[in-house]
Amino acid sequence: MMESNTPVYAINLEETVQAGHEDLADQDYILKNIRMAHLRDLLIIGETGIQRFTVLGIEAGIGKSLGTDNAIGVYHLRGGTRKFLLVKKFKPEVTDSVTRINNLVGKTVALGITGDTWEEDRKNLDLIPSYPIVIITHSRYLDLCLDEKKRTIFEQGRHTLVIDEQIEPPTHTFTEVEYLEHVAFLKSRWLQDRLSELCSGLFDEITLGAAKSKSVIACRPTVDLASLIEFRNHVMASRSKVKDLKSVKEILEMVGILGSSLCFSYQGRITAIDSRLKLWSLHNNIILDASAGIDRLYDCSPNMTVDVQPRIIDNTKSVIRVDKKFSTSKGSIINAIDYPEKICEAIRKYKSSTDKTLVVVHKDKKDEIVAHLKKQGFQDIGICDEYNGQDIAVTYYGNLIGKNHWRNFNQVWIVATNILKMELYATYQHFFSQVEPVDKEILMDNVTGGFGFIDEQYEKIRVGSIAKDIYQAIKRIGRNEQPCSEIFLVQSNPLVIDEVIRNLPGIQIGEPIDLNIHSKTAPRKESKIDIKAAQMASLILEQPLGNYEKKYLCGLLGWNRKDPNLNRIWKHPSLSKLEDSGAIEINPKTVTRF
Repeated sequence: MMESNTPVYAINLEETVQAGHEDLADQDYILKNIRMAHLRDLLIIGETGIQRFTVLGIEAGIGKSLGTDNAIGVYHLRGGTRKFLLVKKFKPEVTDSVTRINNLVGKTVALGITGDTWEEDRKNLDLIPSYPIVIITHSRYLDLCLDEKKRTIFEQGRHTLVIDEQIEPPTHTFTEVEYLEHVAFLKSRWLQDRLSELCSGLFDEITLGAAKSKSVIACRPTVDLASLIEFRNHVMASRSKVKDLKSVKEILEMVGILGSSLCFSYQGRITAIDSRLKLWSLHNNIILDASAGIDRLYDCSPNMTVDVQPRIIDNTKSVIRVDKKFSTSKGSIINAIDYPEKICEAIRKYKSSTDKTLVVVHKDKKDEIVAHLKKQGFQDIGICDEYNGQDIAVTYYGNLIGKNHWRNFNQVWIVATNILKMELYATYQHFFSQVEPVDKEILMDNVTGGFGFIDEQYEKIRVGSIAKDIYQAIKRIGRNEQPCSEIFLVQSNPLVIDEVIRNLPGIQIGEPIDLNIHSKTAPRKESKIDIKAAQMASLILEQPLGNYEKKYLCGLLGWNRKDPNLNRIWKHPSLSKLEDSGAIEINPKTVTRF
């Protein structure tokens, strides 16, 4: 039975401290962070209702996770009966919260379940409902989406769900390259041909999507799921004809997911989130996300109420300096001649001996930036989680949220832009909205700040996604009430810059920086027809001497036999040169290998 809204166990934490109970909560914490009272009320007396979520946007750096643990711990110390399920992004956060809550209460009321403990916990599932507080990871929460039996155990008698940071469901992407890698594991030509047939609906949608260079296409590929299951059973029974059974099973699972979900096709890729994955809930559901006012995905959900608390940290002693001339997307960096040199020279120029500096880069540029920093004289560098008190550190997007190694740093250089593949913005939008787009073509073109979506909603999601990552990077340093930070941002999209500054009230706009990064003239990009012709030439040369039907060769490569570009491929210079050399002969329906 659900509790009433009467705050029987509501606790005024400030009064508790002033009454002399400092052991129950940190006095400075209560007095300095007025947003915690609102958070406490949502946790202790809140009632969103099943399948309804309150997304609480509390500013990064004021202790929402610590405040949650304290509020729940004190509530149970005072005899509260409401049971909680907390969902943390990373394993260390689970163990930290369990320790903090149990120490506060003075006995074991919180159970943490991670990959390290699961083997033992799964043997004693019947004990989970007895714990007032259970804490799991994001990945466990997603696993439970697909396991109703186990999920029921975690839900049993539990009232309030608290998800720390946004849940990011895994995506599944199928390409011709993906297909070719996996079909090679099948030794039997019959198995290869059958897999090609089962994937033909995916290739049809890939072909349609590839023809639209300025559209993401929403689609539901035709996949015979019954035949897919039958084929999987046949593969399992023919293991001697399979080189890597695990990989083949993975691609068959992916084909099944894509064949039963709404997909998005763009530039030779088709992507989906498993349609079975949906956010599950309890009676009272809270998502804690400092980026809630920036990330527009929450706005797409009819089941979410976004509650953004006004920013309270004083940024008036901090300054932001921006280089607006260079785009730090992966593509622009690849095309730059002197990106790492210019970045590291500037870091050397602006860093004094007393500064502590964090550099945020793309993951694949981390080692290169570290090498160039060493050329600038920085020999002792903290790299990602291998930080041990150094005054300069390098990390990357994906290794920021939840990390507090750099909380006392005063400088941050953000020299990368975390841009997702365009179809992923549409994929995530559908996950949150659970509504299929009315227009199956989501159009794109040159918009403010570069190439983006014409539709306002999708473009706000794209810009918000980029801005929230930058905001979270900035919030890794100067984690106090009045930071005195220097922020160096290399970013060419004015909408992103404006959104970041809007969420740092009071920040001073410093003199722009000009890194003067040079870009090389882009060489002619290899077209998809060039790539396909080269693939076909290689395939033919791998075949024994003989005569082969063109449709058979196309099937081996997983190509759509109705692809309008096939005629251009067969006439491509890559194949013409082989024919001129006498290695092959191309006929209207066949190819002869000499």
